[in-house]
Amino acid sequence: MEFTAILIFGMMIHVCSTAKVSETTCTTSGSECNKIQNSACDKTALKCKCSDSYGEDLTNGNTCVKTVSGTTCTAQGSECSQIAKSACDASSLKCKCFANTTEHVNKCIAAVSQTKCTSNGNECSSLAHSACDGKKCKCEAGYKEQMNTCVKVLSATCSEDSVCSVANSICLSKACTCAAGYGEINAVCKKVLGHACSTATDCTNLMASTTCQTSSTPSVCACASNFINDNNVCKAELGQTCSKASDCVTNAKCGTDKICSCKSGYSDMSGMCGSNSAGSATVTITTFIAAMVVVKRWL
Repeated sequence: MEFTAILIFGMMIHVCSTAKVSETTCTTSGSECNKIQNSACDKTALKCKCSDSYGEDLTNGNTCVKTVSGTTCTAQGSECSQIAKSACDASSLKCKCFANTTEHVNKCIAAVSQTKCTSNGNECSSLAHSACDGKKCKCEAGYKEQMNTCVKVLSATCSEDSVCSVANSICLSKACTCAAGYGEINAVCKKVLGHACSTATDCTNLMASTTCQTSSTPSVCACASNFINDNNVCKAELGQTCSKASDCVTNAKCGTDKICSCKSGYSDMSGMCGSNSAGSATVTITTFIAAMVVVKRWL
């Protein structure tokens, strides 16, 4: 019993010690941040925060370490020698990162776009998913720069669509994903219908209700039997079974009989639900033109 209690207590200490500084909850009058040296309670966020000239360590983020620009130095001293790619700035007497590098807490890092390269060199080979673009490394399509790495955009956490920088992607359920009608191909979102394929799974893995149309050359993804292309998405044709309205084409409903049919005010027009008023307008215009012809004959 005593051993179990000690073990649980030890686990609790371990959990607390591995929590990031900025994730540690505190109270304005409490001492929760005292155990984290060089930190204090942010009275607005009620989370611990590293003091000025300190930042969360880059390994676990559970300690506050002196930042590059927070490190005091002397013109002739060696205080900055322990920080790679930095030197003492004579005017501020603080360590400063070299040109073409960026301060990241207690390190000077050459960001992807700051890494020089040659068109036939291999300077970018150590930076996964990057390539030489002109004279600087650049993240490949579908990846965004995050300091000295290229991180994949799709599946990344997001709060709004603007965070998802890949074309034709949206923020859905707090994750970047391809918009309707588009599928993830080589880390970017491409239109599924019309995309080259070898087997049906090449298409169904990207979008439901599709198949590989082998009758065309080359074979391409197309809507499966009983489905129709509705704005790049395969929807159930009119007269086909459904479970909800969104299974059917635009301006159609899923009736109580679970069959797709056009909503009131719309009619079947080449498999899609077109507005009846549009048809009436056409008839009216045609009638007006015919009447004008008759009038002209009388004049």
